[in-house]
Amino acid sequence: MNKYGVITEAGTIRFTRVLPGPIEHVWSFLTESEKRGKWLAAGEMELYVGGRVELNFRHADLSSQVEPTPARYKQYEGGHTNYGKVTRCEPPRLLSYTWGGGAEDESEVTFELIPRDEDVILVLTHRRLVERDMRSVASGWHTHLTILEDRLSGREPRSFWAVHTRIEGEYEKRLAHKLDGTLHEIDGRCALRFERFFPYPPEKVWHGITEPYQFRQWYPFATGEMELIVGGKIGFDDNEGAIYEGVITQLDPPRFFSFTEIDDRIHFELQPVGTGCLLLFTHIFDNRSMAAPTAAGWHRCLTALHMVLDDKAVQWPHNSTELRKAYAEVFALHKSEGSS
Repeated sequence: MNKYGVITEAGTIRFTRVLPGPIEHVWSFLTESEKRGKWLAAGEMELYVGGRVELNFRHADLSSQVEPTPARYKQYEGGHTNYGKVTRCEPPRLLSYTWGGGAEDESEVTFELIPRDEDVILVLTHRRLVERDMRSVASGWHTHLTILEDRLSGREPRSFWAVHTRIEGEYEKRLAHKLDGTLHEIDGRCALRFERFFPYPPEKVWHGITEPYQFRQWYPFATGEMELIVGGKIGFDDNEGAIYEGVITQLDPPRFFSFTEIDDRIHFELQPVGTGCLLLFTHIFDNRSMAAPTAAGWHRCLTALHMVLDDKAVQWPHNSTELRKAYAEVFALHKSEGSS
């Protein structure tokens, strides 16, 4: 699963993490001061709508590993306190509260917990952010959630500032171009992963990725020929003489859809999130030198899927060159600095 925050609309960033359960245990790390203080910030929290939230941040205390505080954050070295007010509380599934000391900077953060077998999917959404704060907020949540994963998994937490400093430079590039593709390795092969949130139920998004007419509007080279059964064929034509077929390998409406395309593997997973849906898209292939241009292509295609689901005519923006460059820079940075 992509661990990077994804911009879902102006002023809103969303993170998704898979955490070890049970859900009640994860909930306690969101709501109990002592446990919350081990990954985010300790402080009183009144668990009812209108209740007071106090978050006492001490980043240096989140890990036994000591790292110097970056110069631009020196003002927070001794700790700082943030206040908010609970806006929604539905134990142990949902918690929302305001974030910011004054009305002029009061954003809202929401935690949603979704059980999945022995794990719990955490969806964190931070809304009403101003543009100038996006990089800092994204880097902060990414780092805090990394430490939460460490705590829940029984690992020694990584140093807050070491992770934050490394990831902040990457977010600067990702946010500038709204990049949501990440590069991984699966069984020795390259894997591109994308996460897109759609304000539609899974059934509507499923229709967009499996109904032949809609599929061919956004999926590259699709002819609209599709036999929607396991083992069924999907037709492709690159308009340059290459006509070929994909083979459906997994079909579980409205959650899983997978197929092969020559030697590559394509996988879609849909997860309900509130009244919307999270699309997890994975492309597994061999040639790493093609990772950046391929990521740029999928970035544009998934944007086109959004247009299809919005019942709009697909208009392809002229941004392929800048997306290829941006993904190349991010993948190079990620490879040289390691993952978080």
